[in-house]
Amino acid sequence: MGNMNNFQDAMASGKHHDKNDKSQEYDKSYYSDVNQYTPDYNYYYEPMKTQQQQSSYDDNNNNYNYDDTKQISYNDSYEDMKTYSTYPTKDKKYVCQTGQFQGFYVESVEFCKLKISEGPQGPIGPTGATGATGTQGPAGANSIVPGPQGIQGERGFNGTQGPPGPSGFVNPSNAYIVWTDDTPGNEEIFFRASQGLGTINVSNNTDISQLPQLATSGSNVYVTWQDNTSGDSDILFAVSNNNGTSFGKPINISNNIDGSSNPHIATSGSNVYVTWRDRIPGNFDIYFAVSNNNGTSFGTPINISNNTGFGNPQIAVSGNNVYVTWSSGNRDIYLAVSNNNGTSFGTPINISHNTGDSLNPHIATSGNNVYVTWSDSTPGNRDIFFAVSNNNGTSFGTPINISHNTGDSFFSPQIAAIGNNVYVTWRDNTPSNFDIFFVASTNNGTSFGIPLNVSNSTGNTGVPQITVLGNNVYVTWDDGTPVNFDIFFAASTNNGTSFGTPINISNNIGISVLPQIATSGSKVYVVWLDDTPGNSDIFVITNAQPFGTPINISNNPGSSHNQQIATSW
Repeated sequence: MGNMNNFQDAMASGKHHDKNDKSQEYDKSYYSDVNQYTPDYNYYYEPMKTQQQQSSYDDNNNNYNYDDTKQISYNDSYEDMKTYSTYPTKDKKYVCQTGQFQGFYVESVEFCKLKISEGPQGPIGPTGATGATGTQGPAGANSIVPGPQGIQGERGFNGTQGPPGPSGFVNPSNAYIVWTDDTPGNEEIFFRASQGLGTINVSNNTDISQLPQLATSGSNVYVTWQDNTSGDSDILFAVSNNNGTSFGKPINISNNIDGSSNPHIATSGSNVYVTWRDRIPGNFDIYFAVSNNNGTSFGTPINISNNTGFGNPQIAVSGNNVYVTWSSGNRDIYLAVSNNNGTSFGTPINISHNTGDSLNPHIATSGNNVYVTWSDSTPGNRDIFFAVSNNNGTSFGTPINISHNTGDSFFSPQIAAIGNNVYVTWRDNTPSNFDIFFVASTNNGTSFGIPLNVSNSTGNTGVPQITVLGNNVYVTWDDGTPVNFDIFFAASTNNGTSFGTPINISNNIGISVLPQIATSGSKVYVVWLDDTPGNSDIFVITNAQPFGTPINISNNPGSSHNQQIATSW
């Protein structure tokens, strides 16, 4: 580095070649060693002497004399005279006048024509320091129910990836809600799908449409309701084959001249089954119609009660078997069975067969087992009774009292079944106020455990609803404990052996009543009627994250009621 410093000193002192000043040439005496050179470029250099000093050299010493009128050039063989000096130094060196080596003294003028090219790539440098964590990803798009997480956050430069964004309200499993709504001026059947496609008027007529029910199978959504458009009460039906994006024109499946009411619906594969109460014979009977083509058309309705009908029918399906149950005019519980996808039904059988009033039956199936529960006054007070068939409804065992308490257990007990487990819940005033009671059987309904008080509240509770998913049992009800009525929810994760503390999932200032519940995958959906906005609207909530803020899905100026919910994958 010392040689380079000498060179820089020479340049600083003005002892360098000026290509426009011919009165200078190089003085070897400035350096003790004429072979000093820049270590980086290996080019020789010397300071200039004045013209007077140059005259002391003679030709015998191989020094070259010149005057102002003549220049000696040793470079006539080169074409480009602008890239080097037109005369050499006394050591036959040349100074480059242009190019990347301009101002350097070289032994060959070819150096003046060279260009510096890049050498081979050096080794990879060490990894840089970790950058800052990226920003959080944006939230997912909103719909009525939660869905998957938002996208990953942006990655920091040479650093770690940011955390995932929060989950948006998008539903991959499809939840469907239907209700009666008088916003158009008359009562219509409104529908919402969880994909956020907006509200659809499914009935869209000029008269009263009410009491909707729905069922789903794959991408098909089926809705049935009671309708007065034809001048009398009929059962109408509409189908969507695209997950509720749109519906076809409603069809009249009862199509009679008298009153048809209270429809219920079930589906299995391409078959759709609808049952209702009908007044055609002059008394109330239970009618049934089936579609074998995903609701495109229905066969002629058939009377399956034959003078034993009276109350609202309930329906369940397992494989090719269709089961319909109802309460008769003599206050007994009857059941009719079809083993051929609803083409025909056997003679109804009386499964309660007692001296008391048996009302409000509900039904569930699992494999070959058929379970029916109802409210019964035979003991003197009202209790919850239960009967089971283990042979696809061919025969039933003796009914058993599963509430068996001193209070009144009544008003539409609800039932669910999965595998060997059967679950029943009802409203009971044994504690002096009305609470929600629950009982479980783990042996296909052969026997039941001791009833549990699930609500255990100080206020009065309404009618419960139940659903099951694997080992989990979910119960919801309306509860007057918070002064106004709110929607409460309790869960069991051990097949109904015990329940957690109930939680208030509506938790608002209005009256929230009449919940309905459904599950899909790990998600639980609860829908109810709520007057918090000032009018009656339909609210829904899901257990994701866990239970979030309820969403008003009707959100209109009219009155919305008779809400129902169903789910599908």
